[in-house]
Amino acid sequence: MKNLSPKVNSYHLWVIISIFLGALLAPMMASNISHLSLALINGECQKITPHPLYNYYHIDSSNPDFANITFAADFSNVYFTAKNFQKRDIYTGKYDPAKRPVLYPPFLYYIYRHTFCHFTFGEAALWHLLSQILLLFLSTYFILRYYHLRLMFLPLTVTYSALLFFTPLGLSELERGQFDIYSALSILWFLFAFYERKNYAFVLAALFASLKWTSAPFFFQAFLIYLLVGKNKSRFKFFALFTGTFLLTLILFPQHITNYLSSLYNTQIFHQEGDISLVDKTSPLLLYLLPSLSPLLYALSLIFNKRDNIFLLTFLPFMSALAVLDLLIPSSTYQYRAIYLLGFLPMTLVWMLRLENDSTYQTLFIFLFVTFIFFVFHCLWMIKAIEFKAEYCIPIYLAFYFIVASISLLKNARSSKGQN
Repeated sequence: MKNLSPKVNSYHLWVIISIFLGALLAPMMASNISHLSLALINGECQKITPHPLYNYYHIDSSNPDFANITFAADFSNVYFTAKNFQKRDIYTGKYDPAKRPVLYPPFLYYIYRHTFCHFTFGEAALWHLLSQILLLFLSTYFILRYYHLRLMFLPLTVTYSALLFFTPLGLSELERGQFDIYSALSILWFLFAFYERKNYAFVLAALFASLKWTSAPFFFQAFLIYLLVGKNKSRFKFFALFTGTFLLTLILFPQHITNYLSSLYNTQIFHQEGDISLVDKTSPLLLYLLPSLSPLLYALSLIFNKRDNIFLLTFLPFMSALAVLDLLIPSSTYQYRAIYLLGFLPMTLVWMLRLENDSTYQTLFIFLFVTFIFFVFHCLWMIKAIEFKAEYCIPIYLAFYFIVASISLLKNARSSKGQN
């Protein structure tokens, strides 16, 4: 799996282009980082370009316990709740400055209580964001190094930086102090684990997934396909490793299990606020059928396929389509959750260099994925200053899902007939 095509050397051009783009964007990204950091520290709006997708948001509270809140409104839920982790009523929402539902797993609150809660709110918010970004960079470097592609770390670093610090969606993720990079890390390590069959990678994927459960549907779909179609017997061991690690992070805190699961259930059933959610825009039946039948249809298209490498070729693109669909399913979902798609980037690069037996399929997927990222991260602002509303995004999400899923299923069907 580590042996790459000798064509890798031809990608020096990517590095040259990334150096040029990085140098061009560096002053503006550095300015955004500096101003956003100041905003998180002192609570005063700072001018950044572009503006965060959801603008600056400050929680006002008369409670003196919350007097030092700046921005990072979503982080405040975890910060103040984690400070009271030893109490049994943390899932009532009483420790949240805005009395919002408490939706994060107890494992996350435990970690934050013993780390970031030792800092003041603004400092903790900055360290919270910085640690996620550093983990993403380090994980990417490790995986590229494994494939002898350290040279490609620079283009990916520039890409990460541009999407996080120079797009409305990325800046909104940071301004709200969100946690979606943990989900990106879980996907990154899972894809690496899938292609390389590494025990430790499945464990790492489960650990990162356990910090924010919004990626749970993705892993349910992925393992459903893997168990049905995979031919190596070790896949059951990998499933047990992942599931066992994930569940262990929950059962370590028995005093909070029931309340946490109840909070999740009530939010999904009764909370109808969603920005890009399809819950109030389509029938409940369709919401269940699309994410559940899609992996079964994909698995069925492979069961009678005798080509050994076709599963490896179409799995990553098809799972990206399901990951995009999963963004629309929860009753409470916002556009900055698309940050978790960053987890596909390193392994997509490896996938493109390793499996070169169908350049048409691969080129088409790369084009669709890059175009999708461009629009969903609101990069259109660099061309024309227009307001790209959520209702405009939903058709783009659905189009990417249907097109990529369709070409992947078609590829499986064509290959089963012996066509290339």
